[in-house]
Amino acid sequence: MHFPPEKISVAWRQRQSVGAGLRNLGNTCFLNSVLQCLTYTPPLANYLLSGEHSQSCREQGFCMLCTMEAHVKHVLFCSDNAVEPTAVFSDLRRIGEHFCFGRQEDAHEFLCYTVAAMQTACLNGSTSLDTSSQATTVIHQIFGGFLRSRVTCLSCQAVSESYEAFLDIPLEKQKLPFALLQKDKRDEETQLWVVQLMNPEVTQSLEKSTFASQSGICVILFS
Repeated sequence: MHFPPEKISVAWRQRQSVGAGLRNLGNTCFLNSVLQCLTYTPPLANYLLSGEHSQSCREQGFCMLCTMEAHVKHVLFCSDNAVEPTAVFSDLRRIGEHFCFGRQEDAHEFLCYTVAAMQTACLNGSTSLDTSSQATTVIHQIFGGFLRSRVTCLSCQAVSESYEAFLDIPLEKQKLPFALLQKDKRDEETQLWVVQLMNPEVTQSLEKSTFASQSGICVILFS
């Protein structure tokens, strides 16, 4: 389950040409767009192309990482101009039981469920592991981090901190002018990048910082 951080590369390990496009299987625009984004996310693609997971996977049923590995290899190494994403489409209800074949779904929601399903595959289905252990998977190191909430008492200046793991960060577009996003320093204790998400009106009492790996961070914008 633990994946060495030094094995994650933000650049392509092998030079890749543009792969095949994806055919619409009937209101599958949401699925196709998410799969294209994930296919061309170098840290994830590098891991899937290595075959490291499928070589050691013992899951007899549905495994999102094995499914994604088959899809990425098919897209990048296929000589056709377009292919049908049947490997993922056939498992749509396993990714999220409320997803329906032939119905247009929300791309953001499908992305969240897909990343979460890959994280579950890394954990071998275990849900009893502590947060620190779950954060050592390759998926959490690529997409995830920790949201730190720091509350400072304005009377005694006492500081209280709490941490919450995440795999994506939703941000309202209307509030973006009031948010300060910067990824320019490392936390000395965790050695993770710190992305400040602060509202100037409340920074005297509340500060929220996001601890993310060097690989990437998934920010979802919504209105």
